[in-house]
This record gives sequence, structure tokens and C-alpha cells, in this order.
Amino acid sequence: MGTPAVTAVCSSRDVERVKAWGADTVVDRSSEPGYLERLLADKAEGRFDVVFDTPCTLPSKATRLLKPRGAIVGTAPTLPLVWNAVKSLFSSKRSSWVLVKSKRADLELVGKMLAAGDLEIPITTFKVCEMSTAAAKQADRQKVGRVVVQVEKGWN
Repeated sequence: MGTPAVTAVCSSRDVERVKAWGADTVVDRSSEPGYLERLLADKAEGRFDVVFDTPCTLPSKATRLLKPRGAIVGTAPTLPLVWNAVKSLFSSKRSSWVLVKSKRADLELVGKMLAAGDLEIPITTFKVCEMSTAAAKQADRQKVGRVVVQVEKGWN
């Protein structure tokens, strides 16, 4: 049977990082915006055991990428994910979402990793008077890292 292969989809700026993390195949969604259609048309049906849709952007038809008894998992109950869950009542393919909850031990581990320099999270800071710019940055699908709004002394 062999080792399961990992296929990752990311933007151009993350391709090398995702490869370094060990993905066997990396699809660059920036340079190939029609990647899903290609995968669906490329005899991809039944290819994946699990599709973890972290940005929750896949349409309902993405279930065709799954092997029998495969699952699509998202991080929020979007309409396509809920629809796939309803369809799963009549199929061996499943659809669900995970509830993300902070745990003290996990947050302490992330804090230690940040302090040691083993984890980098780019942070862009805006003053509260720049709220419209901060909101635009937050909404940008190409943004990397987190957006912080400084309230104290940020009104001018």
C-alpha cells in the first residue's frame, strides 16, 4: 500500500515552504486558478482519502475528489460543507467541520516556539485611525500573517 501522498494547495509565495514541510505535490493556486477543474477533469475522482479545506472555499462538487469513505473537513460550517454533509447521508463520502478551541497547553507551546524563534507569524500593525486600511488588509486573500489594530495612542 505504501506511504500516503500529501497534495497541498497554496499561493505562489508559500510553495517552497509547503514543499519543505513535506508535501509530495504542491499546486500553486495563484498561477493555476482553475486547479480544481483540472483535478476534477484529470481522472482525479477517488484520489483523496481526506481533503482539509482550511480556508473553506471548496465548492460542493469537490466531493468528487474523494475516495469512497473519504471526507472533506473544513474549519467552519459553510453552505457547501453543510450541503455535502446532507449528501453524505446517501453516500459513503463524508463532510464535516472541526471546532477550533484554544487550550492553555497549546498556547503555551506556541508562545515557547515564538520566543525561541522557531515560529514566525508576520504581524502588520495599524492605528485605529487607519481602520479602513486595516480592514482592507484583513480582507486581502493574499495577506500573510495577522493584522493588529492599535487602540491605545492610535487615534491620530
